[in-house]
Amino acid sequence: MATDFSQHSRDALRMAILWAKGFHSEIILIHVIPEIKDYPIVRNKIRKKVTEKLKQMESSLKRKGIASVETIACFGIPFERIIEHSEELDVNLIVIGSGEKEKKYPLGITAERVMFYGNKPVFVVKRSSPPTIPQRDVNLALLDGLHHYGFSGQKAVIAHSNRDVDILRESGADLILSPFADAAKEAAEMLGAEMDSKNRD
Repeated sequence: MATDFSQHSRDALRMAILWAKGFHSEIILIHVIPEIKDYPIVRNKIRKKVTEKLKQMESSLKRKGIASVETIACFGIPFERIIEHSEELDVNLIVIGSGEKEKKYPLGITAERVMFYGNKPVFVVKRSSPPTIPQRDVNLALLDGLHHYGFSGQKAVIAHSNRDVDILRESGADLILSPFADAAKEAAEMLGAEMDSKNRD
């Protein structure tokens, strides 16, 4: 999960949490700092601040039920270091928020370069769209692409209607997440626990 601490990245992180919970998998947070070669003191201070932010995110993720979280703060060109670490750690999926839209890079320069130059699957979350509701056609295209390239692992997608659940299951999805239903269930459980606690008091 690549983060620059922006709203785009926060939206993407919510998606990463859903995937991690669905597959009981680890989240690796990476933030790439632009290289500062001539100012070692400034460099160290920036890295310390970034590491502190990542550790705060790690604590938050663990409170939300993600058991395994790793953090990486490094210097360099963002897309190059994201790709490099994804290969070294052999990740299953790179989740990244779309950057500022440009004429040449509608999803942001870093996200598009990670998609173009990297060898790992990339899931880009657009800020302008609700991060938990990918379009059904996008999911179908993803499943078709995974099938075409002989992907043998489990395939997880997100649905926002019962009709989508049926279509995606028929198309080969192994795990279908229903964020609104899951969120409602989680809220009900939290309220129930709180009421039980008050009754005991």
